[in-house]
Amino acid sequence: DKRALDDWRKEKVKNADQRRKESRELAMFLNRMEKERLKELEDLKKARRLETEHRVRALGWAREDIPSSSRSGALCRTWYDLVNQSKPLTERIWAKIQPKLIALLETSRAERLEKELKQRKLSRYQWLLGIFTQIKHKFLVYHSRAPALLATHDITQHFIFPSLAHMLAWLLVKHLCETDSTADEMISKFKKHWDEIKFFINKWKTTVG
Repeated sequence: DKRALDDWRKEKVKNADQRRKESRELAMFLNRMEKERLKELEDLKKARRLETEHRVRALGWAREDIPSSSRSGALCRTWYDLVNQSKPLTERIWAKIQPKLIALLETSRAERLEKELKQRKLSRYQWLLGIFTQIKHKFLVYHSRAPALLATHDITQHFIFPSLAHMLAWLLVKHLCETDSTADEMISKFKKHWDEIKFFINKWKTTVG
C-alpha cells in the first residue's frame, strides 16, 4: 500500500544518507592518515638530512660547502637524491654514501671559492671605476680654472686625462686590482699609494700633452 511504499522510500533515503556520511568520514580518515604518513616521511628525511650535515661538518666542511635547494644543477640534484631519503642514516648507509658526498662537497667548495674570487675581483674593479671617475672629475674641475692666457698647448694638457685602460696598464694599479683581496683591503692599499698614482697621472698628462 501507499504507506508501506512511503516507509520503504524513507528507509532507502535514510540508508543512502548514511552511506554518504560513512563515505565522507572514511575519506576524511584516509586523508588524515595520508597527511600523517607524509609528515612522518618528511620528519624522517629531515632527520637524515640534519644528521648528514652534522657528520660532514664534523669532518671539517663549512655550511656554505653543502649543496642547498637554493642552488640548481646536477650537483645539487645528486646530493638531494643521496641525502633526502626517509631511510635512517645507519653506519652501513653512511659508509656507502660518504665517498660520494665528499666528492660532491669538494666540487661544491671549488665552485663556491671560484665564485667568491670572481665577486671580489668584480668589486675591486667596480670600486676602481667609481674612484677613477671621481678623480677624473676633480682633475678636470680643478684645471678648468686655468688662466685664459695659457697657451693652447697648456690648456689642452690640462683637459686630458688617462683612460681606465691606461691606469690598468700601470703595474701598481693593475697589481692592486689583480691581487685577491676584498674591496675594503684594496681601498686601504690604494690610499697608501695615492701619491704614486697621482704622480703617474701627472706624468702621463705631461707625456701625451
